[in-house]
Amino acid sequence: MSQPGTKLAALRTVLKGAGPLLVAYSGGADSTFLLAEAVEVLGDAALGILADSPSLPRSALARALKTAKDC
Repeated sequence: MSQPGTKLAALRTVLKGAGPLLVAYSGGADSTFLLAEAVEVLGDAALGILADSPSLPRSALARALKTAKDC
């Protein structure tokens, strides 16, 4: 079984080779982690995008935006 540090290093290697990157961001744990790592590796070349729609509760949108700002 792979160690977490090995998987994180592999993710960072993939991100470095990705160049400019858009991350589909939902505010959940997975997309928050991926976006944070992408920004760490790529800086301003990483951007999170969040689709807003009438079906997205305003409270969920507010939480997602707050989480993104806190990263």
